[in-house]
Amino acid sequence: MDSFLPYLTGDSSVGLFSDQYDDVYHSAYGALTEAYEKFVNPIDLKNNVKSNINVLDICYGLGYNTKSLLNYIINNNLFADKLTDSKKINNINIDCIDINSQLIKLSPFIKTNQNLPDKIIAKFFPKCAFNNLSKIDYKKIEKFIQETSTQNPEYKINDLVNEVIILNLFRKYDNDLNSISKYLSYKKLNRFLAPQMINFVKFYQNCRLKHTQSSLKGPNLHNIYYLYLSNRYKYDYLSLLDSMISINFHDIDARVSLSQINDTYDYIFLDAFTTDKCPSLWSLEFIQLIYERMNDEGVLLTYTTSALVRNTMVSVGFSVGKILDSNNKPIGTICSKNSSKIQYKLNDFESGLLNTKAGIPYRDFSLNSSDSAIIKKRLSDVDDSDLILSSHYVKQFKGVKNEI
Repeated sequence: MDSFLPYLTGDSSVGLFSDQYDDVYHSAYGALTEAYEKFVNPIDLKNNVKSNINVLDICYGLGYNTKSLLNYIINNNLFADKLTDSKKINNINIDCIDINSQLIKLSPFIKTNQNLPDKIIAKFFPKCAFNNLSKIDYKKIEKFIQETSTQNPEYKINDLVNEVIILNLFRKYDNDLNSISKYLSYKKLNRFLAPQMINFVKFYQNCRLKHTQSSLKGPNLHNIYYLYLSNRYKYDYLSLLDSMISINFHDIDARVSLSQINDTYDYIFLDAFTTDKCPSLWSLEFIQLIYERMNDEGVLLTYTTSALVRNTMVSVGFSVGKILDSNNKPIGTICSKNSSKIQYKLNDFESGLLNTKAGIPYRDFSLNSSDSAIIKKRLSDVDDSDLILSSHYVKQFKGVKNEI
């Protein structure tokens, strides 16, 4: 856990800095805000409801994208009250990929909704200064979190979402989930943990232990809640959610996971580190794998507006567009096999940028090359290319660069 440093993002949700990648997992202006505005809101699920939904969350991390999606569905009452309601969601299957199992196990225990003291600290003090970080650690994070506040809406996550994730974690890791206790006692994380989720796990584990040698063999969640939970409504609703939501965790290289998965998806979230930090998950060959796993009406969303990434997506056959914020500023990229799914097309300037050296894709022919080898290959491709430099293209372009 020493390779991760926690801090508060601009909307007072928790972010992590990775020593390995020398980068932050979440945007400075807000981890929750980014999840909603770049991944969840653009798919407009209220107007695209269907009975069964398949989702792929690549680079799950602390799970903000998956949590925000489930929270959006709950808040908008999109789950069916009974399994015969074809106008609402009866089942949602989410495949979550992250090579770091520590983060997967930690995800439901990180505070999602900050209390007032946390918000005050986030607003009036440096975001990580209160965390007793060394000056070296602080400097590592500081360059990524210069913004001190955000004007974006406040987003929250229902505790039920984290409880559902915990139940699915037990199904994946079972007793190995007990190992999470050493991360939950990690002193730099104390302020960032949600005590109610820790208590939920203790409750569940104690009930399992209590019934190990009783007549109630291997009790499931429903048995335990029926016997021990005083809030019957919460039991009923959590039971209903648990029956409708299936979350599968894959803690191996995403290239391997995607090669092994046979499902196709309605929504794919691609939230890898930036292209220069993690080129293996932006290569033409990896995006081709994603294309093959996409339903004909499906949508791929990512935070990047990189010409390299957009040209790679065009090259494998996607129609590509942009995600806009409330000020009509591009904040991400959306792709689909069906061009009608793209609300905001790339303008002439953005499309032309793809045909410069900036748009030359990464190549990973074997789908197991090292990041350094992938970067080296692209540098060679750029040197050998006759395409115009992006800087020259920008200077020569005569049209409106920021046209919607």
